[in-house]
Amino acid sequence: MDEEFKNDPNSRGKFHELMLFLTIFLASLAFPAEFFCPEGYCPFLITALVTIFRNLGLSALIFGLLRLRKEPFCRIGWTSQELGKHLFWGVAIFPLFYFSVGLVLDFFTWLGLSHIEEVPVSLNPKGVWEIILGGILVLVVAFAEEIIFRGYLLTRLKEITGNTWISVIFSVLLFTFGHAYEGTAGMLAVGYIGLVFSLLFLWKGSLTMVIVLHFLTNFIPIVIVPIMGM
Repeated sequence: MDEEFKNDPNSRGKFHELMLFLTIFLASLAFPAEFFCPEGYCPFLITALVTIFRNLGLSALIFGLLRLRKEPFCRIGWTSQELGKHLFWGVAIFPLFYFSVGLVLDFFTWLGLSHIEEVPVSLNPKGVWEIILGGILVLVVAFAEEIIFRGYLLTRLKEITGNTWISVIFSVLLFTFGHAYEGTAGMLAVGYIGLVFSLLFLWKGSLTMVIVLHFLTNFIPIVIVPIMGM
């Protein structure tokens, strides 16, 4: 494997490309929404806008890198093949998936691991316009994070290492660390979500189903709950 990698310019090119993306990705995380907020308090508006633009920028970078390498977007699961079928199954299995996430979270909380009790103020929209922005936020995040973590990172790592499980674990860890604010139990639940999404993506070769599941998972706490509280 190592010798093959050294002698394959295409593999080396993908490795350098991946390192470039990871550098930009990690640099983008160094400037969270709180950077723009005084005294550590960050309203939902700032958090949402920063998150939306960061995710759109990273997604655009991925599509740009694919274009430079003259690779089809379907390489990362961006395809309309069997779109209706994947949309249907994403919606159909969501209740069971969401219930299983709750069980995982409850289990680790029962073990005494930390978990936030309420959605942070920075992710809790107030009023009609902020709730509409929240809907846009969860839509962008669902598309972008699946493009980033499952479509691009998982695929590239699998191509470079030749090992599916190493690729899954690394992409899931990166996905999980971005949710450190949720506490240890919350991060483990997010890790479970990332693992399920990775396996579904590898199984179907399409991002459609995992985007639907990701969207619905975030839509409930960020949009539905605030609407019910109005």
